[in-house]
Amino acid sequence: EVITVAMGFLRVNFAYSFLTITLGKLIRYWVLLQAYFVASS
Repeated sequence: EVITVAMGFLRVNFAYSFLTITLGKLIRYWVLLQAYFVASS
């Protein structure tokens, strides 16, 4: 019981951190693209 709950918590925690990192990368690339377009226009 406790092990199952711990495994589920770890899985959710891992998925959450993965999503956060992915979102961070997307936002960073989007900001870089915006800056590039502003500089080139």
